[in-house]
Order: sequence, then C-alpha cells, then structure tokens
Amino acid sequence: MQLDVTEPDSIKLAVEKIVKECGTIDVLVVAHLGNQDVNVSGARIKIKSVSTGGVLVTGTADSYGRFRADNVSANQNVDVIGTQPSDWNSYYCGKWSTYLSAGGFKSETLRLLFSESSTCE
Repeated sequence: MQLDVTEPDSIKLAVEKIVKECGTIDVLVVAHLGNQDVNVSGARIKIKSVSTGGVLVTGTADSYGRFRADNVSANQNVDVIGTQPSDWNSYYCGKWSTYLSAGGFKSETLRLLFSESSTCE
C-alpha cells in the first residue's frame, strides 16, 4: 500500500484499515511452583497462525508476567505458545488456541507446565 504523506486523510484511512484487519492478544503467564501459582517474568511468547504455521508475533512477558500484542493479523485461528524464561534450567511450556477476529480482543491466563521437551508445539 502506498501512502501520500502530504494528505493526512490518506494516512488516517491507512491506519484505520490496519486496525480493522487486526486484533489484540493479552496474556498473563503463570506456572505452578512449589505450592502456588506465580507470574512468570521473562516467559517467551510466540503467536502463530494455525492455517499457515507462520509466526505472527514473538516477545517476552514483562516483570509481572504480562504480554500484550496489538495489531495481530486477525480473522484466523492462532496458537499462543509460552515457554520458560531463558534463565530457567527446566523446560516449561503452555499453549492456548483461539480465533482472533478483526478488532477483537482476547485475554487469557497461560499456564506453563513442566515438559520433558524443549518445544511446546
């Protein structure tokens, strides 16, 4: 898409088009450690398209275990995959699947469970 940056209306229309074709994913990452659930700071997150297998977004949970991805390509099924922070010695992972509609907002708690494997896909 080419924009005429001298025309503010065309910039506004392009931004509106992008927003209409995207959605937001909000994740709280937790793991059961010891006798309680704890928020997982630094958990690694990957959002993938189920139909193409392509990675749409990657990132890391903040110090509270939260990860938010705005402007995720929508109108498709996506997998939200979480794995342990890089400084953990054991493998933990979790996966959540959902349909993300245009303009949609999905929020979920993603629980990481102990895994024998380094992959969760």
